[in-house]
Amino acid sequence: MSSLRISTLGSLRLEVNGAPVTLERRKTAALMVYLAVAGGQHQRSFLAGLLWPDYRQDKALGHLRRALWEINAALGKVRGSVRARAASYKKGATLLLRRGSDGG
Repeated sequence: MSSLRISTLGSLRLEVNGAPVTLERRKTAALMVYLAVAGGQHQRSFLAGLLWPDYRQDKALGHLRRALWEINAALGKVRGSVRARAASYKKGATLLLRRGSDGG
């Protein structure tokens, strides 16, 4: 089973199976954290409006498509489920959220 570890204290750190994952855009990382923590399925229009509220809907949806592509590419084996009108992560990914900065 693959594992996804997200540390949000201090600088954002993402790991898949112990290997660091780098996302180039801050909003892409924010989207990944939101999807991991919120769980379930989310309408694309909701996610686009949440992260790009000042953009026209078509532009915001374009940014969302790019962010979802980047997340899927970065995660590799921990695949996200992307559907025509909704996006979520499969429950097969283990999410480890730890408090503190002790690294353990």
